[in-house]
Amino acid sequence: MLKPDIIVVGVGRTGTSTVARILQTKLGVRMAHNWAGASEFQPEGSYEEQKMFPYSYALVEKPHYQVSEWLGGYQKAYAKTTEELLGIKQTPLSLCTRAQWEELDPKLVIRTHRPKDQAVASMLRCRTPKDKSHWEKFYQQREKAMQRHLDYGHTFPVIRIYFDNTARSTDEDLIICLEPWVQKVRKGKYA
Repeated sequence: MLKPDIIVVGVGRTGTSTVARILQTKLGVRMAHNWAGASEFQPEGSYEEQKMFPYSYALVEKPHYQVSEWLGGYQKAYAKTTEELLGIKQTPLSLCTRAQWEELDPKLVIRTHRPKDQAVASMLRCRTPKDKSHWEKFYQQREKAMQRHLDYGHTFPVIRIYFDNTARSTDEDLIICLEPWVQKVRKGKYA
């Protein structure tokens, strides 16, 4: 069954779209076919496969939904892909359990992080509700889930990319950081 080689995950507004864009446009990883285009808050688009949202939300919200069902959705969304490396960026996956991550078994996970105050401020600008405590809870819930279920003890590598408004990263910085990892995946080092 078709599986993503690389998964980009993080709490919303933490740099996942930037990482997915670099992977797709600069490093040859097919992240999405149908993503939301440019918007006021994402001028270069989201690079998040829209067809996968129902599957991703079902995976983390429905107790009996199986990873195999999620992979079936992935198969449908990416079936005609000819690229050598496949990836996916889905922020709902930040709520996956350890067992779900092991079953997904990607070759590489790229986990983005941004300081809570910056991520929450960004959410307040571009999302509803305009309730700071709502977005602080949202951020904490997803960060806690990733710390508990994703950060340690897997057979696949998890790299963390930190974004901070006080020290802006350029595309070139991200390419330098990501390219060696993508090359290792491409050469089968993490198979």
